[in-house]
Amino acid sequence: MGAWMEEVARGRGKAGEFDVRDAQIMLAVAAIHTTSEAFVWVVADLIERPEYAGALREEVRRVLGEDGGWRGDAAVRMRLLDSFIKESHRRHMVDALVMDRYVEKEVVLSDGLTLPAGSALMVHATNNLDEAFWPRAKEFDGYRFVKLREQPGEENRHQLVTTSAEHLGFGLGLHACPGRFFAANTMKLMLAQFVMKYDWKFVDEKPQLRAAFGSSVYVNPTLQVAAKRRKEEVKL
Repeated sequence: MGAWMEEVARGRGKAGEFDVRDAQIMLAVAAIHTTSEAFVWVVADLIERPEYAGALREEVRRVLGEDGGWRGDAAVRMRLLDSFIKESHRRHMVDALVMDRYVEKEVVLSDGLTLPAGSALMVHATNNLDEAFWPRAKEFDGYRFVKLREQPGEENRHQLVTTSAEHLGFGLGLHACPGRFFAANTMKLMLAQFVMKYDWKFVDEKPQLRAAFGSSVYVNPTLQVAAKRRKEEVKL
């Protein structure tokens, strides 16, 4: 990523302004809290719905058993893990406002709306919870994207890393998140570890899950969970 950024800087005649240290800090700011917060929601969704744990464990056992461990396309073949994470991501965006853009020159949209040069724009991710795109949009369905991928011609359209106007978790277009493939595999690896090695529950029977700051909605930082070590079934 750093090499690519340096190449872009050279292409724009700004090679002398590129600083790999600044680039690394910027990437860390962009990547660490987004991936960690998205995964915390995955864990919270799983604790809230323990009925999924058995099926997730079975998929991990099956795929790792077939491959003899984390080899080849093992993470790609874990479709239920992929679907569960994507469904959590659909319902819990790290930020309700996404795809920040700067208008370099005036743009007139088809409806006559003018976007002045110098304007800052963001998109509200309401499509993620829109019934027009997602039946029972407010319900959590960990199998939602497994079922969608079973439809002919839809096998690859609904993967965690796939972007669309209906699911803006990783943005859209030329500036969609370039690190989404790494983030997706990281979250699958972590979910496999969490579900295979531990049983989880909330300490409080009816916990307050959500907290907000500005346009961000995140897991309540005071939320307490209890974990119990499981007997290890497969080598992770």
